[in-house]
Amino acid sequence: MESVFKVFLVLHVAAGTTGLITGPLSMMVQKGGKNHILIGLIFYYAMLVVSLSSFVLAVIHNIPFLFAVGVFTAYLNLTGRRFMTQMQRGKPNQTGNYEKIVAILTGISGLYFLSYGIYILSKGGTFGLVFLAFSFGITRFLITDYNLIVKKNVEKLFWLRQHISRMMGAMIAAFTAFAVVNATGRLSLMAWFGPTVVLVPFIIYWQIQVKNKPLNEIIIFTKKRVM
Repeated sequence: MESVFKVFLVLHVAAGTTGLITGPLSMMVQKGGKNHILIGLIFYYAMLVVSLSSFVLAVIHNIPFLFAVGVFTAYLNLTGRRFMTQMQRGKPNQTGNYEKIVAILTGISGLYFLSYGIYILSKGGTFGLVFLAFSFGITRFLITDYNLIVKKNVEKLFWLRQHISRMMGAMIAAFTAFAVVNATGRLSLMAWFGPTVVLVPFIIYWQIQVKNKPLNEIIIFTKKRVM
């Protein structure tokens, strides 16, 4: 199993490095342009490899934290791109089996994180708070997904705001995991909160820009204007 672990570790590190590079690059280039689309796709697939490899690594060496990060990153990454592709197809309010399956699997994982976090806290371990935080974050996004699946009626720019929040959320999760694994001593606390403190203001900024921008000025992947 160690040979399998090493192979997936190499994949995990390579894909993670790619994601850590392309994530910030996608923030710097013009949104909706060719470079943004290309870099964004590289980031998306890199994060998929990171998530899938983290599941294997977590199972082989029993690393619950790595599994939790993998689930949260995969969920944000998959749904963040899905919102954009659905808009590209002219179906921003339509959901199907894909959305339901992803939501159900993520919800089950969220319940596991909640129970595991409570269990660790009951044993006197403060690390249980980390799993409670993952559970809270998943629940917050799942409520949005539930409302979309049930109501199937959202405001015109809902899809774009969700795309921004979730892809940025995946990047925050990736940077946090990288920082936590490599930080020691007093830097550990900064590793946990640093990426969130630095990147959340960008999410807020772009959310405000989207809200105040006329619909006919917002360009999506197809390079057609939102009508």
